[in-house]
Formats: sequence, structure tokens, C-alpha cells
Amino acid sequence: MKYALCLVASCLLMAPCFVSAEFDITFMAESLGCADELGITADEAKEILKTRSDKVGCIHACLIRKFDAFDGNGKVISAKLLSVLDDNKAAIDDFDKIKALLVACIDEAEAAGYSSECEAAKKIGDCLVPKLRPARR
Repeated sequence: MKYALCLVASCLLMAPCFVSAEFDITFMAESLGCADELGITADEAKEILKTRSDKVGCIHACLIRKFDAFDGNGKVISAKLLSVLDDNKAAIDDFDKIKALLVACIDEAEAAGYSSECEAAKKIGDCLVPKLRPARR
């Protein structure tokens, strides 16, 4: 379940993480595990994650589904994502800042609206990435 950190803090979703190198490797492995579900190769998944193409949202949505954090209508269940984040607080640098950003980005995605789980995950990630990168040490 450690991969939830990047997913949720989205680093999951997506930017370089505020966690250990070991965690980065775990997140990548879990992301590549979604390749089969998405009908793409591991190399294609790596390229999608590297370039942040439109398909990155589907990889992140796959990870979010592993936590049952979408309701039956494809809406993000923030409480579940925040619970995963809270459960891993000790492993996350700048925890309070990241949690506040995640809440804001989930709210922003909800306000903008989305039509699929992939789009929701991409919107959250697109919101988080620029806000997390400047804080990277």
C-alpha cells in the first residue's frame, strides 16, 4: 500500500515525490502493474508517465481504483484518498502542505467537472504537479 503516497500526494499522481527512492520504485512498479489493465505495454506506461501524456490520467485512475476511491459514478471519494495519505503521514515530507494541496486540487477538479475516472485523475495531477515541483528539494 505504500504506493498510495505518490498516488494520493500525486506526486500521483505525478510529479517527483517527497518520499524515498525506494518509494519511487514501488510507485513505478505499481503504475506499470496497471499497464495490463489498460491494454498497454510496460514500456508504453513508462513513456506515458515520463511525458505526462493524456493517458497518464488512466494510469493514475487505475491506482485510485485500487483504493476504491471512486464511487459508482466515477466521482473521486476524497475521504478515502485522504485516509490513505493520513495512514502514511510519517513517510511524507511536508505532509501538511501536500494534504492541503491535494484537498484543493480534488476540489478544483470537482468544480471544473469531469466525465471519466481518467479525466478526474488527470485534472488532479495537473493541478498538483506545478504546485509540488517548486517545493522539491
